[in-house]
Amino acid sequence: MKEPSYILLRLCLTLIVISTEVLSRPKYPWFLTEALDEPVCTKSQCKMRSNEILEYIDDSVDPCTNFFQFACGGWQKKHPIPPTQTMVDIDTVFQDELYMQMRKQLELSITARDSVDMKKSKQHYHICSLLPSLGKLSIEEVRKMINEAGPWPMLISDKHKKTNWHWADVHYYYFKMTADAGLFDVGISTDSQDFQKPLLELKALYSPFGLIIQESKWKPEWIKKYYQFLAQLILRVSPSKSFKITEKTLLPHIKDVYAFRRQLEDAMDKEVFNINAYHPITLKELQYWFDSNVASYDVGKINWLRTLNELFRKSSESLMNLHTRINLKHKHYFEQLGPLISNTSSEVIANHLHLYFVERYLLLDTDLLQGATKLITHNGVNHGTIRPVEERWKECIMTSPVRQGIDEAYSLRFITQKVRKDINRLGHDIKDIIKMHVNDAAWLDNESKSKSLARLNDVKISIGFPDLNFNVYDQTNCRNKRRIDLNRMHAFYSADSNRIFIGASYFHTPMYIEKELPYVIHYATIGSLIAHELYHMFDKIGTTYPISKGSCKTLWSPEVLKIYEEKSKCIIDQYTKPIQALQHFPHAPYNDGTKTYNENFADSMAIRASYDAFKKTLLDENRTCPILPNLQNINCEKLFFISYAMTFCANIPDWKIVRQLHTNEHSTAEIRVNIPIANMPEFSKAFNCKKDSYENSIKRCYVWD
Repeated sequence: MKEPSYILLRLCLTLIVISTEVLSRPKYPWFLTEALDEPVCTKSQCKMRSNEILEYIDDSVDPCTNFFQFACGGWQKKHPIPPTQTMVDIDTVFQDELYMQMRKQLELSITARDSVDMKKSKQHYHICSLLPSLGKLSIEEVRKMINEAGPWPMLISDKHKKTNWHWADVHYYYFKMTADAGLFDVGISTDSQDFQKPLLELKALYSPFGLIIQESKWKPEWIKKYYQFLAQLILRVSPSKSFKITEKTLLPHIKDVYAFRRQLEDAMDKEVFNINAYHPITLKELQYWFDSNVASYDVGKINWLRTLNELFRKSSESLMNLHTRINLKHKHYFEQLGPLISNTSSEVIANHLHLYFVERYLLLDTDLLQGATKLITHNGVNHGTIRPVEERWKECIMTSPVRQGIDEAYSLRFITQKVRKDINRLGHDIKDIIKMHVNDAAWLDNESKSKSLARLNDVKISIGFPDLNFNVYDQTNCRNKRRIDLNRMHAFYSADSNRIFIGASYFHTPMYIEKELPYVIHYATIGSLIAHELYHMFDKIGTTYPISKGSCKTLWSPEVLKIYEEKSKCIIDQYTKPIQALQHFPHAPYNDGTKTYNENFADSMAIRASYDAFKKTLLDENRTCPILPNLQNINCEKLFFISYAMTFCANIPDWKIVRQLHTNEHSTAEIRVNIPIANMPEFSKAFNCKKDSYENSIKRCYVWD
């Protein structure tokens, strides 16, 4: 029998350990609450979510070693990177589902019940969808189209070259097949004289390079590799049998094409490229202007009526005449284009057009895709992108100039009042928890607490698609505002308006809000998203943002900000770490905790707030927490962390991760999962992690302590 004094000592030590764990953050009445009843949800949404979790987790991975890989390993296998993309993540999956829902709405006939914006969006979508498009093609299909397009000079010997042809014939063919032939782009804009009416738009070429876009200045060694790659591409698709073609014979032609492309690139005025310029002009006026003021030689002239009518050859209702108005968006570009093609040989232009088509539309095999990837990856760092080819319907949605009706199409049908009510309830719960966190921060003075709580009380949540007339700016300092593109953002906090915007794409699994799903999933997914955005008001930008318009007085005093700066070092140190899987790359890539602090802070604090909100609800629900069917080993606690982690699932190649480490304000998806959960002893308890496991090995950080 053990001595009473020894038992008493053990009891005291145990109490000290428990007290230390509890006091490591604020004490709440629900802190030690555990579920007493975990009924199995048998509804359809629960069964669907259960099947997804079974598919997405990887049981071969120890959750205490790499929880991201445990929660997302199966997802990565189910979502390989498409040939036309450089990565895939949960957000791109959401976005694709969103576009599909929008497409269904836009392809319905216009009715009297449609709003003006909805009618406008449907009209634009209809005209845009008439534009020709191609997907990726096999080598045989590409060869067939090359033959139909006309002579490819670099593949023809001098003695077999024809004299009675013009590069424009090649351009007409590819343009009518793709609306993307390598000299200029087209789109659909809005006629300012008749705002209901779609207007065909001539635009500067997005890029003269059909496959890759270098985002850094081309270096000589990169250009040489590009020449070699193009030669291999041409040899792969070459239909010629009578003329011996080698990399050596192709090289002079490729150099000429490259030089022409650089001239096309120089013609693009980068300063005004993205400005929505409006230059209405009839086709008759365009033809006269281009012929008399631009194209000085016959070789440079373009028959605009014939060219643009090729786009609508299958739709007589859209055929144009000389009096048809179009929008010449980038007039400066076309002023440069005319002299350029006038002073370039037909052979060079035709070589460029054929090669551009091959680059854009050939379905690359593994060898060619790897070769293209190497062209934009130098010394382990990515310096460019591989251009995707989007389906026409998706392109029409992505580039629509009348997005409000498209947004409305989805918002009205899927963002119901019930969904809005559920989101606002979650937001209210999360705000209450963060208020408690702020109140418990002993290092915050009363004035800073008061201002922080006031900002929390006033913050608004906009769900689905915000009012596009509402001026929204990203948070930054009081002298520099940056306009938000609402159509591209998924979720963000605007300090300028003290408002959170949550995009419609989040209303799909695993973020989907339905009453049928257990509430623990709601808090882990949408709840953590709301908490993340709310916590941006307390990051290093939000805390120095003006408390009111016209003022540069900040949320916290300079004295409090100094304390906060010291507190933040724990998170900075925690996130500053080498990426072991990438150590074979030059310069040993690592995650920069200083550069990514604001997002890391929001991640780490958000999971704590959403978890506390979940536990508070558990107490309110008499410690009853529904779970999912067929997941025998996943109780409510585990379900929270798994659901949270799955919102970050991604499949990203190493070279892309290296680039993200250099350029992105977010940490990698793996780090965004593994470090926030490592800050929570509740995770280690739920998964029975050993003391020496990764999730127990790092120093835990909690800013409010």
